[in-house]
Amino acid sequence: KKLDKNISLIYRNYKSPLDNSWCDKLVSAAREIEELLAYNALDIEFAIDGQNTIYCLQIRPLVSGNQELSLTDEDFDAEIKKIKDFTTCRFQESPYVLGTTNLLGEMPDWNPVEMIGNSPKPLALSLYQKLITDWAWAEARSRCNYKNVRPEPLMFSLGGKPFIDVRNSFNSLIPSTLSIDLSEKLINYSLEYLRENPEYHDKVEFDVMLNCYDFDFKSKIERLLNSGFKRSETAEIRKCYLRLTNDLIRTGSESINKHLKFFEILQERRNKIYNSKNNEIPWLVNGLLHDCIEYGIIPFSILARYAFIAMILLRTLVKKGVFTNNEYETFLRNVPTVASQFNQDLILFQSGKLNKEDFIDKYGHLRPNSYDICSLNYSLMLEKGIFSNSSQQNYGSDFAGSLMGAREIWESKKVNIRRILKENGFTASTDQLFNFITQTLPAREKGKFEFTKNLNLILEKITSFGSELGFNRENMSYISIEKIIRFATVSPPSVIKSEFERTINYEKKRYALTRSLRLPSLIDSPKDIECFDLLKGKPNFITGKKVNGGVVNLSSSSNPKNLTAKIILIQGADPGYDWIFSKSIAGLITQYGGSGSHMAIRAAEFSIPAAIGCGDIIFNEVRKSQFVELDCGSQTIRTKL
Repeated sequence: KKLDKNISLIYRNYKSPLDNSWCDKLVSAAREIEELLAYNALDIEFAIDGQNTIYCLQIRPLVSGNQELSLTDEDFDAEIKKIKDFTTCRFQESPYVLGTTNLLGEMPDWNPVEMIGNSPKPLALSLYQKLITDWAWAEARSRCNYKNVRPEPLMFSLGGKPFIDVRNSFNSLIPSTLSIDLSEKLINYSLEYLRENPEYHDKVEFDVMLNCYDFDFKSKIERLLNSGFKRSETAEIRKCYLRLTNDLIRTGSESINKHLKFFEILQERRNKIYNSKNNEIPWLVNGLLHDCIEYGIIPFSILARYAFIAMILLRTLVKKGVFTNNEYETFLRNVPTVASQFNQDLILFQSGKLNKEDFIDKYGHLRPNSYDICSLNYSLMLEKGIFSNSSQQNYGSDFAGSLMGAREIWESKKVNIRRILKENGFTASTDQLFNFITQTLPAREKGKFEFTKNLNLILEKITSFGSELGFNRENMSYISIEKIIRFATVSPPSVIKSEFERTINYEKKRYALTRSLRLPSLIDSPKDIECFDLLKGKPNFITGKKVNGGVVNLSSSSNPKNLTAKIILIQGADPGYDWIFSKSIAGLITQYGGSGSHMAIRAAEFSIPAAIGCGDIIFNEVRKSQFVELDCGSQTIRTKL
C-alpha cells in the first residue's frame, strides 16, 4: 500500500474548541464513553457520515506494554502546564535577536532528534547542549560573518524533548552587514513562510531561510517581492548575501586548511589529557569538553556551514540545467570522504589485511549514537561480531582517493559555470568554486570524525567514574554533564553516591514522563502543546533508483548478521552507522534527517537509494511491514505486511 495517513493528537483535558465540528463531536463522544465505562484507556473505531454523525463501530481496552514506572494524571497535567508556560515565554520578543514571534521545531538547524533522538536521556541531552547548542553554534556562525546572536541558545528542552528555537536559528543566518530593520523583516517573513509550509521544517536552510547566495536567487527575490518587499530592499538583501558567499568561495581553500589544523591541535591536547597523571575523572572530562568545543565543534561548525553552502550551490546548478540529476549524483560519488576510506579499511580488516589494533586505533571511537553512553563504540562492538565477515560490497572503491571523475564532469561544464558565475555577479573563478565544493564536503566529515574522538573519551571516562561509584552505563545516562564536571572545581562530598542515587531515581521518573509525552514536530503556538496533527513526512529521496526488499530495523542494541539486499531502517543516524555501507544493502530509510544530513551525504556518496527524514507516520508504517518498495525516482514508499 502507498502510505497516506492523517493522525491528530489531542490532550485529554484540552478545553478549547477544535478546528472542525466532527472532531469536537468525536471528542465529546469519547468522553461520554469513558464516563459510561469508567475506563479511559480505550481503542475506539468509528465512522462519520456526510452530516458529521459519529458511529462507534468497536471499543476495546488499551493494554500498556510498560508498567515499570507508573505516572499519575496529576504528574502529566502539571508537566503539560509547565511546558505551555515555558513555550509561551519562548514566543515573546527577545532583547538579543530579531523577530516578533517564533517557532520551535525538532529538526530545523542541527537536527537534534536525528542526533540524540526525540526522548534523549539527561546525559545525552546535556552533552548536546553543552558542546553545541548553548553557544558554540553561534560563535561559529559569527566567525562566518553572520549575525552574532549570543547569548541566545539554539536548543531548548520541553519536558525533556529537544526543540530548536527557529527564530534564533534564522537570526544566525543573517549577514552581519544587513541592516537591522530589513533583517527583522526578513526573519518575520521566513518564520511566517515556515508556519504556512511546515513540511519544510527539516529543510529550512534549503527551502525557507536565506543563508547564502545561490544560482536560483532570482526566484527567491521574486518570492520576496510578491510578499511585500520593496525592490530597494531585495537589492540590499541580494548584495549582502552575494558578498558573503563570494568571499567564502574566494578564500575557501585557505580557510578550510586553517580550520583543519585545529583538529591536529585537538589531537595533541587529547593525547596530553589521555596520558595525564591526574586521574581525577571530572577534571579530565572538563578539559576534554573545553577542547572539544574550541578545537573541534567550532571549526567543524564552520566547515559544516561551508558544506551547506556548497550543497546549495550544486543543487541550483542542477536547477539551472548546468548539471543533470545523474551528473550531480556522479559528481558527489567522486568526492571521497572519511566514509569511503572507512569502507575500504573495513573490507581490509574483514579480509585479514588490516589488523584489529590498527582498525580500532582509527575507528574504535565511533558509535551508532554518538552522544549515548549506552551505545557501544566500535571497539566494544567488535566483541559482539557486528563487523564479522559477511557479504560486503565496497561501495566507493572505484573513486576513493581521487577527484578525477568529479573534475571531468566539472571541466565539461566549465563554460556554462563561468557564464552563470558572471551573470550572478560573482568574482570567484570556476576553479575556486570547484575547490570550495570538493574540499568542504570531505572537511565537514573529517571534522565530525575528529571531534567525536573527544566525545567518545568523555563517555568512556564517565563510564569509569560511574563504575568507581557502583553505577553502570544505564545509571550514568541519567546524570547530566553539569553534575559531573562541577567536581572538577568542587571536591566531591562523602555522600556523592547517595546524591547520584537520588538523582538517578528522580531522572528515571522524569524520563518516563518524557517518553509518555507526544509533542508536535513544529510548534507555532503554545496551544499546539495540547492539540496538533502529526506532520506528514516529506522524505528527502536520494538517487533516482527503485529497489524493494525485506526490512531490517536497526538500533544500537541490535546485532544483525545479514543486511544483504535489505532495506535498512534507522531512526536517526550519525557517523557511527557508516559500517552499514560495507554491506550490500538495498536501500535506507530514516525517521529523522534533512537533505544535508550525514546519512543523506553518505547515501549520495555511495549511490544508495534512500528516503531520509520520513517523519513519524511513514516510518512507523514501514517499521511494521516486512517488505518495502522504495521508489526514489517517483518519490514513493510502498509497504507490504
